[in-house]
Amino acid sequence: MTFAPVQAASIFCAALFLPAVPFIYMRSSAQPWVVSLDVGASAIVCAGLFWAGARLAARPHTLKSLALAVLITWIVSLSAGELGKLHPSVYDPYTVTALKLVPVFLAGWQLAPKARTDEG
Repeated sequence: MTFAPVQAASIFCAALFLPAVPFIYMRSSAQPWVVSLDVGASAIVCAGLFWAGARLAARPHTLKSLALAVLITWIVSLSAGELGKLHPSVYDPYTVTALKLVPVFLAGWQLAPKARTDEG
């Protein structure tokens, strides 16, 4: 089963952000609309970057490549966030944000499976 860039970006975005919804609502008791707006903007940016990468790859994604992209994005995002917390004087918030967003584009671009050639 393969997915075009728009479908792949939608599935990627949903898989990336839906597991976080309960935690978002638990932490946003004071102003839930601000947190929802922030998460919504992040989702749109991530979906756009993944779509651009998938479009550049010009190959359809599979469920396996989408799952791998979500896992890699979670790992790099959490690692970059902790790096920014541990060394705030070295890594400003803009650098940490860039470190979190670049893998989204690269996952869309590089993780799309290459076409198989059956020779033999």
